[in-house]
Amino acid sequence: MNTRPRVLAVDDIALNLELLRHLLESRYEVILAPDGASALRLAGLSPLPDLILLDVMMPDINGYTVCARLKSDARTADIPVIFLTANTQRESEARGFHEGAVDYISKPIHAETLLARVATHIQLKQASALLKDQNKLLEHLVARRTAEVEAMQDATILAMASLAETRDNETGNHIRRTQHYMASLARQLQDHPRFCAELSNENITLLFKSAALHDIGKVGIPDRILLKPGKLDTDEFETMKLHTVYGRDTLLAVEHHLGTSSAFLRYAREIAYAHHEKFDGSGYPEGLAGDAIPIAARLMAVADVYDALISKRVYKAAMDHDTAIGIIHQGRGTHFDGDIVDALLTIQNDFARIAQKFHDENTHHATDTMPASTVVMKPPEKPAMPAMPAVHVQQATLRGFSSRAQQSIRRAFVSEAPRLLAVVKSGLDTADSKTVALAAHSLKGSAGYFGATDLQEQCQQIEQAANGNNLAWIAQQIPALQQTIDTALERINSGGA
Repeated sequence: MNTRPRVLAVDDIALNLELLRHLLESRYEVILAPDGASALRLAGLSPLPDLILLDVMMPDINGYTVCARLKSDARTADIPVIFLTANTQRESEARGFHEGAVDYISKPIHAETLLARVATHIQLKQASALLKDQNKLLEHLVARRTAEVEAMQDATILAMASLAETRDNETGNHIRRTQHYMASLARQLQDHPRFCAELSNENITLLFKSAALHDIGKVGIPDRILLKPGKLDTDEFETMKLHTVYGRDTLLAVEHHLGTSSAFLRYAREIAYAHHEKFDGSGYPEGLAGDAIPIAARLMAVADVYDALISKRVYKAAMDHDTAIGIIHQGRGTHFDGDIVDALLTIQNDFARIAQKFHDENTHHATDTMPASTVVMKPPEKPAMPAMPAVHVQQATLRGFSSRAQQSIRRAFVSEAPRLLAVVKSGLDTADSKTVALAAHSLKGSAGYFGATDLQEQCQQIEQAANGNNLAWIAQQIPALQQTIDTALERINSGGA
């Protein structure tokens, strides 16, 4: 399996691709693309390239457009792009960086410069990928540890709640049923103007968990009262009422020990203390009325009474669902918040399903958890070809290439130069100044590798004239251009640089 970094080289000139292949193939897996369309296709194939060397001036789809499309695709957006071009204008470089390139290398390419830049950007890409992988691993470890802590917390909460209920006539499934009733009611009321500010998805999760502790204070009630099979007398009932106070005080002691509070502890404390308050003020322990009763406690009042009505106790038989719903409906506005009762009537079938799922005989549901809350960039238009300034073109040599590579590059130029001349002539025949300018630009860049400064300068002038749509002048230069190319080819074929 090839584990070397993958470099996609894109250029419409065969000589340039041959040069890049020879420069890179000893260190990298090299993929060659002769045009923009091929580059976009190859860049999206798996495994993705680690780096893209992209010519700017190409027919059909230029390098700027290719880069913009790569950066607009989520799969290829992170692949670093280095532009290769003979155009050294600052405006050209600025546009390349604007489209998302990480570097800009001028043609003719110097071997040492290209290899150093490629190595640097691949190392940066690998370091970035490693950092992302480490971040993902860290996020996974944190998420797993958080899940473990939450599972331990949930188990501790359930154990504490179950401990209280082992002393009562109720069962552990009562805890789970009331938790799910609470969550179902809260989700139904999420969009209600009286409740929406409180009932976020996060808070519903906390309500679900804290509901388990609604009767934690019963651990402080004597067995003779808690387990009495008959009706409590007045004194016994006053003692029983104290389970709300014991529950609140227990949770307050936890907060004091921690030195802070939390939404979970607040909800647990409000539920434990106030779930026997009534909407008309006739409940206990404080006789709170209306909105003075915390929302969490008002929700639990409905959930707890419904479950008490449908459950069998030593002192009563279980009621059916419809009877229980009817009794709660009768308590609308007196015992219960009317809007919460209305919510129950809307989702009463959910209550029936919860009661069935967590029936006291179905003890295998002990580990159930809360259900989920119901809570191309368009590519830029092809830019107009900028006018080329009449500046001196620096020459380069094939220094840094092996003898075999130099021979291969020479052969490519011997084939490429006549083809580009033919493209210039064809562009003149069809009055296509853009084609003429592009072919002259490509020929200029190729000539630089052989020290053919006369050919470079001549191509520079032709490119500039084509950008000015001065095709008549170019037509007059064709014989001279032909002669210059023939001289360069003769020198190359004879073994010259």
